[in-house]
Amino acid sequence: MSDALGGLVNIALVAFFALIIVGYMAFNINYSKAYRAKTYIVNAFETYGSECTNENGTCHDVIVEYMKTIGYASTDISRDKAKEIACGDKSNCDLRCSSAGYCWVKFGDNDSNGTNYYKIVTKITIEVPVIQNVTGMINVFYVSGSTGNMKN
Repeated sequence: MSDALGGLVNIALVAFFALIIVGYMAFNINYSKAYRAKTYIVNAFETYGSECTNENGTCHDVIVEYMKTIGYASTDISRDKAKEIACGDKSNCDLRCSSAGYCWVKFGDNDSNGTNYYKIVTKITIEVPVIQNVTGMINVFYVSGSTGNMKN
């Protein structure tokens, strides 16, 4: 009887650590996708400039196509959380979000040197149902980045 209980404990430990490893891998894969999407969007904003703010433009189409190729699909980004991340405590922040699942804000319009930059926010959603149901852990994280200074 004690051998059976010892075997059961070993199986439970193996299952627990396997679940932890699967959750860690799921997080890393999704974080990698969100980080690559953010980096690509930043590069697109630097390349196309203000054209990226128009959802009917070439820049938006290029970004959406890239997001499809890497398997990034996050269309329900929280504007409040994205604004908190992108704007901090700036009250005059004009955050805009794309239907493709990223948000941006333009800073520096009124600079005397005529430059501005964009701050981009993307979202990571981790969905491991067993872990979510058992622990109720937070499953949404945000990744942000900024373009370099660009001429108006």
